Amino acid sequence: LWIVATGANIGFGGGVNHGIAAALSAGADFLWLLNNDTTVAPDALRQLLDALGARPDAGFASSLIYFADRPDVIWYAGASVTPPAGHFIHRGLEEKDLGQFDRVEEAEFACACSLLVRARAAEDTGPLPTDYFLYWEDVSWSSMAVAAGWRILFVPQSRIWHTSGASLTSAVGPPEMLRLHYLTRNRILYHRRHRPTQLPRVIWDIFINAARMTRTRRCRPMAMAHWRGLRDGLLGRTGPLEIRSSGNRGPRPAGYSR
Repeated sequence: LWIVATGANIGFGGGVNHGIAAALSAGADFLWLLNNDTTVAPDALRQLLDALGARPDAGFASSLIYFADRPDVIWYAGASVTPPAGHFIHRGLEEKDLGQFDRVEEAEFACACSLLVRARAAEDTGPLPTDYFLYWEDVSWSSMAVAAGWRILFVPQSRIWHTSGASLTSAVGPPEMLRLHYLTRNRILYHRRHRPTQLPRVIWDIFINAARMTRTRRCRPMAMAHWRGLRDGLLGRTGPLEIRSSGNRGPRPAGYSR
């Protein structure tokens, strides 16, 4: 067991990057990204290894993920970013598992909650982007992997159970408002980086939704989270919301190498 200390909370991407860099330096051939709020089936890792072993062109493989408190209800069975509004959508979300997603298949985006990565794919793709801090970084990393020539797999035989939203705190407000702020801001950051032609439609969608929520009293806290996310996305603000002004985001690896 290794513990890699970063000296600061540098977000999901920053922390994962340091772990990956350490594993690659030790000669790892595969890297398993796994959230600490998960429970895994005994053969979850073996199923991911077998899937990548059968597909040399695939660099990423994600598990079938269920809600921890509803063990037969799906949280992730593949994902996509849907145009024109650019929402990140989990396939199968809130569906009871009746075997409807039972085949290994290619996915548009991997979920880093449980993600096995081939070492060569990590080296080709480069580090996870750290400016998102929370949410959308695995979507961005998936786009980077595809651009580097790697395929992404969804492996339903690998099963895990996830406590969704456990990483949020109330440091700067209610967890749901913080989540909406990050999701809104980072949707803009993602499209600016990877799909700039769709960015105007994404901005318009956020604006319209925030304006509609503002008119309803009970939705106004959510509207404020959207407005703040829109403002930060347009201004290009990045990193953690809690300590953005301090500039202290901890050390960052420049890249991956063995």
